[in-house]
Amino acid sequence: MQIRRRAYKLLVEHYARIGAPIDQAIFSAQRRRVQQHFQLQRRKGLPITQVSVDDIAFLLR
Repeated sequence: MQIRRRAYKLLVEHYARIGAPIDQAIFSAQRRRVQQHFQLQRRKGLPITQVSVDDIAFLLR
C-alpha cells in the first residue's frame, strides 16, 4: 500500500511539474514502472521515502 501511494504521489508531482495532462492508459503503465523501480530500490536497502520525482523522471520519458 505504501508503494502504491508513493507512486501516485510522485507521478502526480511529475505531471504537475511538466504541465502535461494525465492520460489514464499511460498513467497506469508508468505507475507499474515506478512501482517496479521502488521494489528494486527497496532490495538495495533504500527506503522508498527517499526516492524523489527527479529519481523517477528517467522512467517516464
